[in-house]
Amino acid sequence: MRLENVHHLFDSRGIAGLHGIDLKVKSGELFAVLGPNGAGKTTLLKVLRGEFRPQSGKVTEADRCAWLDSSTVIPPEANIQTWLVEQVRRGVDAEKKSQLARDMAESLEFTFQLKLKARELSDGLLQRVKIAGALIDHPDLLLLDEPFSHLDTPTRESVLSVLKPYLQQREIACVWVTHQREDALTFADRIGLMYFGKWEQVGTPEELYFHPRTLFSAKFMGHENLVTVSRPTPNVLWQTPFGGWDSQGIGFGKTHVVMCIPPTAFTIDPQGSFAGQVVRISFKGAHTHVTVKLHDAEWVLEWTQGPFKHASEVRFNAHLRGAIGIDCL
Repeated sequence: MRLENVHHLFDSRGIAGLHGIDLKVKSGELFAVLGPNGAGKTTLLKVLRGEFRPQSGKVTEADRCAWLDSSTVIPPEANIQTWLVEQVRRGVDAEKKSQLARDMAESLEFTFQLKLKARELSDGLLQRVKIAGALIDHPDLLLLDEPFSHLDTPTRESVLSVLKPYLQQREIACVWVTHQREDALTFADRIGLMYFGKWEQVGTPEELYFHPRTLFSAKFMGHENLVTVSRPTPNVLWQTPFGGWDSQGIGFGKTHVVMCIPPTAFTIDPQGSFAGQVVRISFKGAHTHVTVKLHDAEWVLEWTQGPFKHASEVRFNAHLRGAIGIDCL
């Protein structure tokens, strides 16, 4: 499946739609599409599905394509095995259809629920059945338009942990639109970040997180503590609010870049070199984010040593080795 320089516009101003999209997804690859509302994610899926014919560009479609979104409904009184058999479109006999249903149930781990009715299944198991219905004809390409958005985090992770190896083993390409950044980072082989109908950045989860190419990419991937830093001449350390910083090649030959300091790069220490006024405290469970004001800016610090004792001021150290440079200026 491949897209080359695809344009698909819905109005004369070109505000919505797709603008010069290239995409190639390999067999067995799980490609996640992230982006804000209106970025063009669902439009992309509809072009891949053949529902939209783009105004320009080349689309090489998959031979067999399956689609699953949040609108798929299994009647509450439907028997699971019967419903699955009904999803088989290929010209095979009844026994073969029943075998396909049993095979899918075994692969997606709901064999013991085949004889139950839909209303008797948990949301997670019901979602596995819906996925099985989409995959039962062994498509070359699976398109997912936020089908897991209504599931809680543990249930989503359970469904995805079963789905991903199934796609890999059977070499089924998958394009998955999601708003769940953490899910994409955990389960996707590659991520495409869309913004106003264009790719803002495409790469592995590690590439998007540790090497964002733009401010938008950095913010969307959850980075905080963004600051523009400078140096008088190239090939010297960057001057930052917390001392000199070696960007390790980012911004070669430049005198300005954007620096991102992860909250984990700060350690709260009564003997720390810096002091900040506490602005707010955000308890996250395993850790706490402490926002402090220093140098006319706010900085998010991470505390992992149990409950944080409220204070009006904290002292801390900054370890800039873990900072990330964004060469976007």
